[in-house]
Amino acid sequence: MFALLQLVVIDLSTDDDAAVIFETLNARGTPLQQSDLVKNYALQAAATAGIDEKKVHAEHWAGLEVDWWQQEVRQGRLYRPRLDILLAHWLVMRTAAEVQSHEVFLRFRAYVEETGRPIDEVLSDVARVAEVYRRIEVRDTTLGLDEFLYRWQTIEAGVATPVVLWLVTEPGIASQDRDRSLLAVESFLVRRMACRLTTKDYNRLFIDVIERLRSDPTLAGDPVVSYLAGQSADAREWPDDGQLAAAFGELPLFRLLTRGRLRLLLEAVEGAMRGPLAETRQVPRDLTIEHVMPQSWSAHWSPPARDDRDAHLLRGRLLHSIGNLTLVNRRLNPTLSNAAWAHKQGALDEHSVLHLNKRLLRGYRDRDWNEEGIRERGAVLAGYAARVWPSAAELAK
Repeated sequence: MFALLQLVVIDLSTDDDAAVIFETLNARGTPLQQSDLVKNYALQAAATAGIDEKKVHAEHWAGLEVDWWQQEVRQGRLYRPRLDILLAHWLVMRTAAEVQSHEVFLRFRAYVEETGRPIDEVLSDVARVAEVYRRIEVRDTTLGLDEFLYRWQTIEAGVATPVVLWLVTEPGIASQDRDRSLLAVESFLVRRMACRLTTKDYNRLFIDVIERLRSDPTLAGDPVVSYLAGQSADAREWPDDGQLAAAFGELPLFRLLTRGRLRLLLEAVEGAMRGPLAETRQVPRDLTIEHVMPQSWSAHWSPPARDDRDAHLLRGRLLHSIGNLTLVNRRLNPTLSNAAWAHKQGALDEHSVLHLNKRLLRGYRDRDWNEEGIRERGAVLAGYAARVWPSAAELAK
């Protein structure tokens, strides 16, 4: 087995630069990761500057060599080591410029050379931001950002990571100002998601937000809120309450959103319905989505009032709008299925403690559940969603 193993030993003199030789040899073999090139360059720069490279490595880089940082995770269509992804986000934070996955090392070297910052200071900054990035990724509860991180990661808006990192790591930012800016980012993303608006310009948009933050790092004047609120292009518009209500009332969100994103909307509405006097504001995150009027309604439900093609098409669309959706636990869900409204009312009344369901029963116990009710409830749910995610006009007050 060991006959196939070959070792190459290179003896270096005191005048040889191990980092340069390492980079040259690997350029002819297996491509190095971008983070490998950054590390090699950084240690070489430390030695050139007369800084103890072993000390620099031990204090600022050794913690980035553990397995967690080397694991490859999906970013868009690609899988990359977490450390490479972190370095790209850090560079966007520090340069307010787009960084492609294959140019992390080149951009890092250019940043160090153009700014003239001592390499140990640069690596100290990377390590500090990296620790916060790790805590964000694992949703460390001590950050105090549980709800935001859960929703943001469910939306999968990783393109906003440099802005989030900036807001969490920049010294001197008051917690209330940070939270206000994070709420603006969350509201912008969730409202656009619910209204099914494009994400194609997000990359440039959040780089522009970074540029605004760099020019106003204390958050004076609410740079995040004011910048996002001031966007008018279709690809950057922050939907208002009317647009949110229209989306909740008409769009078949059950078919347009992933289950996680749709559940996020319903969970947030449930939390808002509970209010500050409830025993707990925490909504379970293992609930399932249930259609009030079932998708297969013909066996137990009356047809539309106007029994023609257009009316059936309308019902088919509204069936999947959020006004016809609720949350139940996994045990209750199978018992509801395609049952008639009277049966569903009884089961929800007996077993569900969610305000989503209690208010549904309170409003429609003695009424048929039909297109009118779905639209009415959609408008009500939109109102609660608007409280969770204030509009640009509301946040800008």
